[in-house]
Amino acid sequence: MRARNRCLAILVGSLVICVAACGPSQKDIAESGRLLERARDHEEAFEALEEAILKYRELAKKYPQTPAGLKATVRTKELEAARTFVAAADSVSADSMVSFYERFIQASPGYPPALRKLGRLYYNQSYLFGRSAAKTRAPGFINSTMRLWARQDSLWSRYEFRATTADRTWRDRLCRQAIDVGRMLQELNRYQEALDIVNQGIGYASGDDMVAVARVYAAYYTYTLGDNPGALKLADEALGNEHLSDGDRALAYPVVGLAYLYTYEDSGELPDLDAAISALNESVNRDPGLQEPKELLKALRAERGKLPL
Repeated sequence: MRARNRCLAILVGSLVICVAACGPSQKDIAESGRLLERARDHEEAFEALEEAILKYRELAKKYPQTPAGLKATVRTKELEAARTFVAAADSVSADSMVSFYERFIQASPGYPPALRKLGRLYYNQSYLFGRSAAKTRAPGFINSTMRLWARQDSLWSRYEFRATTADRTWRDRLCRQAIDVGRMLQELNRYQEALDIVNQGIGYASGDDMVAVARVYAAYYTYTLGDNPGALKLADEALGNEHLSDGDRALAYPVVGLAYLYTYEDSGELPDLDAAISALNESVNRDPGLQEPKELLKALRAERGKLPL
């Protein structure tokens, strides 16, 4: 029995040693992960496609059993599929660009140069359709704008953003597109949808400056939906950003004014009315062309003049 147990222990020990020897070491895992990031650096430009394929192929060959090596094997095949599209890109007509790059991305998911090209096409079309929809309220333009945003969001929600200038630029561009779509929906009085999409945009934004701009619009939509404290909080957060432009501040202050006016109507307290007047005055000072804040400010000043100091 003891001999049998001793043999079993030796066998188990041998298996453990074998598993440890056959599996990738932590050193290999770390090194292959570093090489994977370096290989991805070569994906940033169409001109570096062959170099990217070479780096991924070398990684897959050297570290085939590591997680990075397995990813490199898949990525090599995806980038090899990109060759045909890169070669044909210059001959694609303008009206076929979208479908061409959609097929490109389907064959080579997440390939940055193609992804950005398709993203720009979606962005430009969405902007034009959104402007037309806001003016005409035509269902075709509205549906096209919403469909383009859905495609854009689907395109980038699966992308692994990196800490690069190009990726930060795209994150802010996506937030800006969400704001543009929200403004279209605002013109249609579809405030909940506008808020939902602007919040999606905030999720993409790369820094506080872009987030502050988005919060200006989110604050207004929140106010229209009846959440007065939430609207005031968002507007205050936006105004707290020192880089917010005067134009955006002029749009944020009316939300503050409306919020305090709403509070005054419930409280009857003069400081609330004075706060509303002060906020609207700030808006008009920054953009005298905003008619609604100007008219409301005039009415509130007249109301305030009838009341005791």
